Amino acid sequence: MTLGGKPLEGANVYYFSEQYSSAGKTDAAGVYELTKGALPGENRVYISKISVPEGALADSDGGVDEGQLMAMAGDPALARSKSGPKEIVPVKYSDPSKTELTITVPESGTEAADFALEAK
Repeated sequence: MTLGGKPLEGANVYYFSEQYSSAGKTDAAGVYELTKGALPGENRVYISKISVPEGALADSDGGVDEGQLMAMAGDPALARSKSGPKEIVPVKYSDPSKTELTITVPESGTEAADFALEAK
């Protein structure tokens, strides 16, 4: 997975259909694996990466509060607010209701589900 031609590290990748959903996270090379796999057939896909300014969303130990971060990933409007954490993936890929991304998964499955995202 790339964004603007560069590997997109630390992005959450979501596949969903009316019957099923699964997610994964990209590594430093932009490679991901879905935790539960994907159902064969047409799947919609959205991809999210929240950039968190230092000190924002801190938990009591000074680390990032993962619960707040996940809530932001599920609320694109909140993640695009003018202050605080920012969604860095364009809305056409990161908003589940507006995503332009789909993939047809064959019955035999696939390991070649890569997306080259435009930065704007």
